[in-house]
Amino acid sequence: APLSLPGNANAFAGVTLASVACTKPGRCTAIGSYETVSGALQGLAASQSSGRWDRAVELQMPVGAQTNPHVFFYGFADVACPGVSDCSAGGLYRDSAGKFQGFFVNERHGTWQSATELQLPSTSLMAGHNGGVVSVSCVSVGNCSGGAAYLDAAGNYQASIVNEVGGVWRNATKLALPAGAVSVGVDGGVYGLICPTRGECTAVGSYLKGASTYEGFTVSTK
Repeated sequence: APLSLPGNANAFAGVTLASVACTKPGRCTAIGSYETVSGALQGLAASQSSGRWDRAVELQMPVGAQTNPHVFFYGFADVACPGVSDCSAGGLYRDSAGKFQGFFVNERHGTWQSATELQLPSTSLMAGHNGGVVSVSCVSVGNCSGGAAYLDAAGNYQASIVNEVGGVWRNATKLALPAGAVSVGVDGGVYGLICPTRGECTAVGSYLKGASTYEGFTVSTK
């Protein structure tokens, strides 16, 4: 079935759907990106109810986003729906300074709220072109975790975990990599995250072990 796009979609909208989450048969949410009539690359979300897909809606990026925020979703597990009409998603966008930043966006009772910027550690430069939020897992509405990547002060990509508690997304926490590793590299980071209960999460991903050698890693809360 063709997806009905937001009213400001370009005739050649270049739609890309990245991820889908379902709470029960016939009730799902999809996220992705599309081009507006002005040529801006924006995020979208579409909901399925009773087996029928509703018209997609435009996702509003954080305050200070560029006119063309260049919204991007990685397509691993970047949307999670702990409730029938409550979801959380994350991705990457460009701010007014031209820097790439991560973002989180929540749907509450069927309405998508404005996105919030991923709060990075104080020594970071920005999320980077290959950073931002990659995966999201939720225990309950307003209590989620996200896997992300960012550029540190030395220009190295680092992996991080971000927690949402009571509907508020906290600052990112850098993941300690295996001994001797200094970066997850441009192609590494957290690609899978699952949190079966509150405070218990397991993440998997890859990191830069040598000059051009990547290895996998897994990390769990204690």
